[in-house]
Amino acid sequence: MIAVKQKIIDSLIADLTHERDVLSRAAETAHAEATHPEAKPENRYDTRSLEASYLAGAQQARVEELTAKIEIIRSMTLHPFSRTDQIAPSALVQLESDGKILEYFLTAWVSGYTYKIDSREIKVVSAQSPFGAALNGRTVGESMTFRVANQDKEFEILNII
Repeated sequence: MIAVKQKIIDSLIADLTHERDVLSRAAETAHAEATHPEAKPENRYDTRSLEASYLAGAQQARVEELTAKIEIIRSMTLHPFSRTDQIAPSALVQLESDGKILEYFLTAWVSGYTYKIDSREIKVVSAQSPFGAALNGRTVGESMTFRVANQDKEFEILNII
């Protein structure tokens, strides 16, 4: 199962790196717009260069955030979990809800990605997200109720890998 977890890590790094690279180019473009000689305000109400500057700064902050997340994921230790362990980051958790088997990979800070690995759909959740926080520290056999789309849903923890 470590191989499945490594595939998730590799996919996360690839996706985060791609997102960072796209944002980095956008930040460079916005910075160039803000500092271009033709961007000089025509009057005191012309704020195009100021807005481009704010955009470049926000995009650069997001680039730095993604770089930090990439390093966190890259340095993540993939622990082998047993059925008696508590859920923690790097756990692959199998749940049952409404007769369906669901799989989640818990990370420290990255969430919102879904991967199809070996014909399995695995969702990545952060221990900081509401659902990840609800899973964190639980064990096999426990049930939990979580609100999804304005409905309380019951989840049973089947396995921790």
